[in-house]
Amino acid sequence: PLAMRVDNTWFLEGLGGNSAYHDTNEKSSSFIQLGSFDAVVCTDASSLQDSWHRAGAGLPREFVQLTADLASTPRLALFTSLILLDHQPEEDAFAWQNDPDLWFAARTSSKPGLEETDPRCWTLISTPEFAAREIQRVPMRDPETGAFRPQNAQYIRKEPAATLLSAFHKYVDCSSALVVGGQRWGSAFPAPDYKNIPSLNFLGTNYATDRLPQGSLLPSLPSTSQDSEKTNSSSFIDGATAGAPGIYFAGDFCFRGTSVPPGVEAATLSALALAKKLASSFPKT
Repeated sequence: PLAMRVDNTWFLEGLGGNSAYHDTNEKSSSFIQLGSFDAVVCTDASSLQDSWHRAGAGLPREFVQLTADLASTPRLALFTSLILLDHQPEEDAFAWQNDPDLWFAARTSSKPGLEETDPRCWTLISTPEFAAREIQRVPMRDPETGAFRPQNAQYIRKEPAATLLSAFHKYVDCSSALVVGGQRWGSAFPAPDYKNIPSLNFLGTNYATDRLPQGSLLPSLPSTSQDSEKTNSSSFIDGATAGAPGIYFAGDFCFRGTSVPPGVEAATLSALALAKKLASSFPKT
């Protein structure tokens, strides 16, 4: 969506129909009016991308400048493969430390809310190394023109998802398995800078090229008062500090430079901090 400040509210417009999806070639110059809002909260790091990206939110220049450090944070990208086996392995999950393609895999029904899923369904998660290689091989951006290049479901199933299935076959019999879907998770996690994870810049985006060290996603408390101060001051980004009041960014990408692990914990802390800010900024109705 595009945001324009009108009478202390943000007027939002957005692309509609198939042109709004990542996996379609359709383009549209027509916008749908979404309404006027007192506050706009961005939570996807891809919304900070330039206009070439289908998820770019067309944010005000002042806010983009304010979030420049966040936007340049190396992204730990991942690919997933959703498969259907012809049998039920005894194990519920696997994790690997040295496989170049697979990071972990689990029975899909292990996820809360999906308990009724066929127990033969599994979700395979790539390593960041695999994702970085695949993004270089088939980028979402045309290397010559810079234009958006859709990565459709057929490509996902037949190429990266199928490759992950082949890798899984080394550990579980997948000779009769079917790939039913997959996903490119381009901004799965921010790579915490305190872990010194190597990264590469490809077509203007920084991607981590190594997985997070073991235990990096486990909940933890800030270890020092300095970390606590950073956590409180960087839980979210307030556009008011750059002349764009009413626009905020929240999420685990905001915790760059702290010991708070990326993922659910950091995202929750960010959301709670911003919710308190919004609750105090607007009168109750």
